Order: sequence, then structure tokens, then C-alpha cells
Amino acid sequence: MNDKQPIILKHGTTEIKLMEEELSYEEQLLLQKLLSPPSSDVPAGHMDRLLHELLLMNGKVSPEEWSRYLTFPVRAVYIFLPHPLEDREEFSEAVQAFFSGSTKLFWKNSREGLFFQRMDDISDMDEDASIIDTLAADFFIRPAFYIGSIIHHPEQLNAQIEWESSLFREVTASLPEKHFFKEQELTLYYLLNHLSKERLHTVSQILTSVKDDPALLQSVHCFLECGMNISSAAKQMYMHRNTMQYRVDKFIEKTGIDIRRFPNATAVYMLLLADPSAHND
Repeated sequence: MNDKQPIILKHGTTEIKLMEEELSYEEQLLLQKLLSPPSSDVPAGHMDRLLHELLLMNGKVSPEEWSRYLTFPVRAVYIFLPHPLEDREEFSEAVQAFFSGSTKLFWKNSREGLFFQRMDDISDMDEDASIIDTLAADFFIRPAFYIGSIIHHPEQLNAQIEWESSLFREVTASLPEKHFFKEQELTLYYLLNHLSKERLHTVSQILTSVKDDPALLQSVHCFLECGMNISSAAKQMYMHRNTMQYRVDKFIEKTGIDIRRFPNATAVYMLLLADPSAHND
């Protein structure tokens, strides 16, 4: 903008002249965006433009359009960067190498991105550790990921994207040390984030007898995340099945909480999420 020349806005036969000193800083920024050439980040393909409209322009895409360009069921994968990157294109390619059947990675701003992944292309792999470690080594950054829940129908997509995005943004801000979230795990973190420290401290007293045994708590946490399956938990922690069984039995004996029962397992799992430092190295 030039403080010596007026800004002339025309619409049909109406003409308005504005001087820079008459505008607030926010109004100047808005006009700069409106009068700037179209961003080169706007994708060329029709499907990509639809996603761009939804993510960047808060647009509403009809279910009919989604069903034409996305093969359902799909899931959304969200990314949050601790700081902006110089080469987002190279970073995007690296991320997509971990997720087969994924769309282009779209950036909502310099730190937030999202892409979709077809469920029929998803392989059964332990994604979180390898993704974070590789990106940290290659780009010197440890982003946060959220793998959303399965979206079966295009009618669900707009609302679910809006809901998952808002939860991810809030939880990521409050838990910067947590780098990977999966499906409804994020809901548990969101609920815990809205409980006072006093209330969490009160209910966490049921784990007092094992609070000083992080190896035991880590094993129990893995057991619960594996759907209370001893064999799967032992395999994930690279230990013998009998060792995992012993640790589960030891937890039950010391706390009096039978975590083989679903209600008890749910309560203990939420408490472990509330204090990850107690069971993470």
C-alpha cells in the first residue's frame, strides 16, 4: 500500500477511495490478502481444490462431491509442527511415504496440515515410533500426528473433520510432549485435560501401591492398549508371554484392581494417560 495514493475499490458502478491512514492494521492486512495475486499453494486438480476449500477457506463440500473424488471408507491424518519448516514439500513427501493410499498433504497454515488415507490401503504396522524418529532425524523436528477415526460415508466428513481438528489443536497445545494420537484416544486426553489437578490426584490414589514401579506400569499400559491380550502385549514389548502375565498378575495383586475386566481396565488406562511420565522412559 502507498500512503500517497488512495486505494480504489470498484463494484459495478460503485467506487470507493480509501487512504491507508484511515484503515486499522487489521483492515490493511485484510485488504492485502484480498488484493494479492492468488496463492501458488492453491492446487490445480479439482479434488485438491475441494480439499483446499474445506481446509483453508472453511468451505462446505457436498457429500456428492466427496463420493466422486474419495473412495470411502477413509480416515483423516492430522499434523501439527512445533515450528514452521523451510521445505514443506520435501517434508510432505516424506510423511506420505509412511501412509499408503494417501491424498496430497494440505497445509492449513505454516504449522497445521491434513491428508486423507483410504482404509483398503492401510497395512497393519506400528506407525508412531518409526515416523517420529525418522522425521526427527531428517528434518530436525518432532511433529504431532493424529490418526482420526474411520469415516464410512461422505455425509460424515465435514462435521468429523471440524470436530477432530478442534480436539487435536487443543490437546496438542496442552500436551507438547505427546507426539502421536490414534482415533478416540484423543477423546480421553481431551476429557482428562478438562479435569482439575486436584480431582486427578484424588482418583489416582488407587495406583499408589505401584506408582514407584515404572516398568510394571509400562507393561500394564501396553497390555491395556493391546486390548487386554497377553500375547500381543508381550510381542510388542519383546518379552516372553509368561513375563507379561506375571506383571499383569503382580499389578492385580498389589492394587486389588482386576484389569482383566473391562470397566477396571478403562479406569486404569485413563489414569495412566493422565500421568504418562509414570510409565514412560
